[in-house]
Amino acid sequence: MIDGGKWIYKEICVKRHFHYLLAFPALVLYKRDKVSKINSDIKRFLHYTSHNECNDAAFMCLMSEDARFRSIFYYRMYKKKNILLAISRKLLPGLQTIEINGKIGGGLMIHHSFAIISPERAGKNLTVLPGVVIGRGRQDIHSGRLRPVLGDNVFVGANASVIGGITIGDNVTIGAGSVVTRDIPNDCTVAGIPAKIISKNKMERH
Repeated sequence: MIDGGKWIYKEICVKRHFHYLLAFPALVLYKRDKVSKINSDIKRFLHYTSHNECNDAAFMCLMSEDARFRSIFYYRMYKKKNILLAISRKLLPGLQTIEINGKIGGGLMIHHSFAIISPERAGKNLTVLPGVVIGRGRQDIHSGRLRPVLGDNVFVGANASVIGGITIGDNVTIGAGSVVTRDIPNDCTVAGIPAKIISKNKMERH
């Protein structure tokens, strides 16, 4: 008689190896193009894996098991219009509930499965929780921008909105449910509708 636990374990292993095979076209792209921002993204996601460093194995694990990471990877590779990218999208699709546009630095982290992330540009280590909207709004009269610019190490809480041609500084935490329509300086926490500074802080990384 076959032990039930061993049978389930073998089935899980087979499925995992099958998913790793599906991620092979993406691995070819990753190794060929060597986009440094992708490595920074992998480092932010490592705690979701059994890996301790950024390498091919960690990449394969994330591509095969984490649809959020796949969405970020496809965003990074959007200019690479080739058959390998098309095959990878077909075999291992990203999340249709995550929209990513604009110029975003390495180390992007998206928690859960719904967000609209469309800044003019954003720095490194941007962290986004579910329900966030970053995008178009009132035009800035000086720059002419319609979308926000975010600095490094910005944390955007659940269901917060950052809209218009505003500027968000480095090391800024935006509280859950906040609506940000004005410039925010470096090193502070904001909350509310409209968002106001509630504390000053110095954060190296979220």
